[in-house]
Amino acid sequence: QAWHGGDLAGLAAKADYLADLGADAVWLTPVTASRQAPFGGWGAYHGYWMTDPGAVEPRLGSFEALQDLSRAFERVGLRLILDVVVNHVAPESGFVAERPDWFHTAPTITDWTNVEQVRNGQVHGLPDLDQANPEVDRWLTERTVGLVRSVPADGVRIDALRHVDPAWMQGFVAELGAIDTIGEVFDGSRQAVLATWRRTTWPSRAARSLRRARGPTTSPWRRGWRVGTPRARLWRPSSRRWGAPWSARARGLRSRTSSHAPPTRASGPATRPAWVSTRVRG
Repeated sequence: QAWHGGDLAGLAAKADYLADLGADAVWLTPVTASRQAPFGGWGAYHGYWMTDPGAVEPRLGSFEALQDLSRAFERVGLRLILDVVVNHVAPESGFVAERPDWFHTAPTITDWTNVEQVRNGQVHGLPDLDQANPEVDRWLTERTVGLVRSVPADGVRIDALRHVDPAWMQGFVAELGAIDTIGEVFDGSRQAVLATWRRTTWPSRAARSLRRARGPTTSPWRRGWRVGTPRARLWRPSSRRWGAPWSARARGLRSRTSSHAPPTRASGPATRPAWVSTRVRG
């Protein structure tokens, strides 16, 4: 469990390769500044132990490298999906001592069916941000939205959706504007996923859809479900144009894409087909 290299410039150099595979979107692991040291026996390679939501992690490159990646993807018709963390900061973060009022005081979650614990408790010991604090609200929104807009990105995947107050999340998604958003609900229970879906009323110009992340599928676009591993996401597509999905696997790439040809960003969000995530491994 360690970071073994790879950066934004290397990914930009593979833009043509990714497009040739038939992908129309690439979902990155969080690229924002994050903890580098292991914690609790777990490696810090993944980027979810965030330290600054508006800064690019130096191991991956610079802000300019992220903009270059955005331009490289636009050139070949790929859409850039950024992963953002707004629920917590890195373990043992200096923020906890410097700004203790920024965090919920509840301990680590022990009952994952208790809404109060899930929303205000710590996820496996990670300091849980209190978005009701105006300073936290401003810090998260200005830094995160500022980064997404200035890159620019075509979509956002929001980590740990059900651990954040739905009212705050609605305002945050509104600030992101007319781009596609997807939220994670890490739970194998359909009831838990549906409960989050009902509580989280995201602003949208189109219908919301719910799907499973992986595994066998039964008409996921019509029925809103994919059954498989215990991970699900809530979608806020920016378009009503829904295409028949297909799967592709090549060199560790998994893609679920729309049947529409990849649009240019100049076409505007109102004409974009709903995107689905692509993860590049290795």
